[in-house]
Amino acid sequence: MAIKHASWTHGSGVQIENPENLKQVTRYAFFTKLVGKPGTGTWVHFAVPTPVIVDNQRLKLESAMIRVRCNSTKVCVANFHVCDGEDRFFVKDRLNLAVLDWQSPLHRELIRPERPVLWGIGVTLYIAFNGTTDAENTIELASAGCDFSN
Repeated sequence: MAIKHASWTHGSGVQIENPENLKQVTRYAFFTKLVGKPGTGTWVHFAVPTPVIVDNQRLKLESAMIRVRCNSTKVCVANFHVCDGEDRFFVKDRLNLAVLDWQSPLHRELIRPERPVLWGIGVTLYIAFNGTTDAENTIELASAGCDFSN
């Protein structure tokens, strides 16, 4: 299907569920940097601006995407979940994604079958901090987005 609408949210607006597991949170103009405590993790939540109806047609979610950069392979996006309102309908656990530079393409999860959007899309990630140093446990969250079709 052709993409009817794409929507992204900036990483500076990410919400952190377990701040007690972090040593540092720094919001910059270009991303949010997290430094995690060794052996812990946290869920982070991106609220993606969601077009529900365009030109009198309900849109369908086709894919959800993130842009992150890990300082090492010891910190990773372990789980990738997508919700529409209160309904968590996409779960990809044990992803263990560690993107080491911005030159790598964004990470895209295809939603199959495409899902009609009702309430508003949230992209939720579980970040695992498996390193022993601050440098090994650093991740930068740049953005999250979705592609919609009709």
